[in-house]
Amino acid sequence: LPRPSWVRIKHGKYKDAIAYVFDSEQSDLFVEVLVPPRDFPYPMPKGSVALLDPSRLPKDTSVTDIIHNGEVVGCSFKGAKYYKGLLLKNCHRYHLEYVSSPHVDDIRLHRQSEWDTSFMQKTVAAFSMQFLRVGDAVRVVKGGVLSESGTVLSIDHILAEVSLQDLERVFRVGDTVRVVAGAYLGLEGHVIQISGDILHLCQDISKEEVGF
Repeated sequence: LPRPSWVRIKHGKYKDAIAYVFDSEQSDLFVEVLVPPRDFPYPMPKGSVALLDPSRLPKDTSVTDIIHNGEVVGCSFKGAKYYKGLLLKNCHRYHLEYVSSPHVDDIRLHRQSEWDTSFMQKTVAAFSMQFLRVGDAVRVVKGGVLSESGTVLSIDHILAEVSLQDLERVFRVGDTVRVVAGAYLGLEGHVIQISGDILHLCQDISKEEVGF
């Protein structure tokens, strides 16, 4: 398995969880992955899936910091290690399934943890490119024609034959869009305002304004 990459856990308490490959170079058939905890060292509602909250751990020597490149990136408590709130779990390689492009809702807590933010951004971009269509406006974000804008003519040949991974979708006021992830999944409307990375939509049915 490449590192970093995404896998789905196929067995046990964490079955169907999407996990980040932390270390796949171990000498045995086990792989270390990071996954949002489902068990907690403090009271939580049954069935909870969340990032570990370090402020709820004891303030004593039973908790030790995990330091990487001079920065505290997590903690260790009662034999468990947590990186940015994600549990470090050792899984048998045969209990994992490689996932090339997970749904962004399935890695919501990984993104919230801010662990390996550059890889998270690449994952979100790859997910977004699945919805690219002929006629969409795009901007080149990597390569020899950096920052150039254009329109998708075909998915196989985009302007100067730029790779999909080097593009980002450009939204404009008036565009009709459908939400593909998050709390408003499936909502359709048109863009009425753009504020940085936030799009304000007017729903086609209710005409209610919603910000993303």
